[in-house]
Amino acid sequence: MRRYYSFASFIVVFATLVILSQRSASAQNPADKTILTIEIMLPQITGNPLQAQQWGRVFEKMGESVQIRQPLPSDKPEIKETKRGTFRVLKVIGELDRKGTLNFPGKSFQMNEAAAIEAWLNQLKVFGAQGAPDGQKFWGLNQEQFDAVVNALSTPIATEVNGEQLKDILDKLPIDKRYPVIVHPDAREKFFKVESAKLSQELKGISTGTALAVMLREHGFGFRPQRMPDASIQLSIESLESVKDAWPVGWETDQSVPRNQIVPKLYEFVKTGFEEAALQRVLEAIASQTKTPILIDFRLCQQKEIDVATVNVSYPTKQTAWSLVMESVVRQARLTSKIMLDEAGKPFVWVAPFIPYQQKR
Repeated sequence: MRRYYSFASFIVVFATLVILSQRSASAQNPADKTILTIEIMLPQITGNPLQAQQWGRVFEKMGESVQIRQPLPSDKPEIKETKRGTFRVLKVIGELDRKGTLNFPGKSFQMNEAAAIEAWLNQLKVFGAQGAPDGQKFWGLNQEQFDAVVNALSTPIATEVNGEQLKDILDKLPIDKRYPVIVHPDAREKFFKVESAKLSQELKGISTGTALAVMLREHGFGFRPQRMPDASIQLSIESLESVKDAWPVGWETDQSVPRNQIVPKLYEFVKTGFEEAALQRVLEAIASQTKTPILIDFRLCQQKEIDVATVNVSYPTKQTAWSLVMESVVRQARLTSKIMLDEAGKPFVWVAPFIPYQQKR
């Protein structure tokens, strides 16, 4: 059984989902299962006492009750979340300063920003104390959630997948069932057209997160963790045209660690050389000799009209390091190479077209 939802399966169950959603829309709305309390702490140094009363009326117009009180020495703005049976209880504590600004964790509001305050409170009711994930770093995950996702995506691909269809590879990904892979509704139709496409490179041994990012990128897609209102997390496949924070193809290495310590075999000296050899075959040979995976950004290569399977490269016969050979041949094809780490900390080389740096104006 597939663990991601394709466009075809979406069509089959669509009518049923519509009926069920109409019957239980209110029951499924997390805001309806959230109890919100608001406390406003008065300024530590005496301010205008009327401002607190005016703020109270702002919240009353929203239908929210507010407790206005003096702060205790250990008090600070915070959002506390607890459970009471099936209900989520949120206590939102803000601090009023002498200028009349109401400060919450990561948020500050003026009295004329009632609409913005109400929108923020509604987000809290839906998503809890962490708030809506959109626009937050690490996809709106806290450190514990982020570490758990990385750990779940650290299992390496155990079988050879080069030449297999994308949909078949997705079926076999060793991902924890707590993090289902889904296709975003906006991407389903487009994804359905490419799910039978075959992968162009080998990913065996690469961790699942990096492998998934590579295989999706090849066809114009990416994925990202999506925190849901009930705090569950799913891995959402989306078009790269619409998602700006897709899961990366690998992670930066520690710049203080010499590269020959990260991939020592890539820096071993050998006697080698060749003339007019296909770049892709040369890179495959280097990867085999050094036991270092070399992955290619085929999507960007295609955009730059660089065919690594047909472009020929040469290297003079001499005693040299594999890293020098690799750097030379990728440059001949207007490409660059960079050592990266997958989620399990295993190094690999990412080869992509050279993009000149453009200074921001």
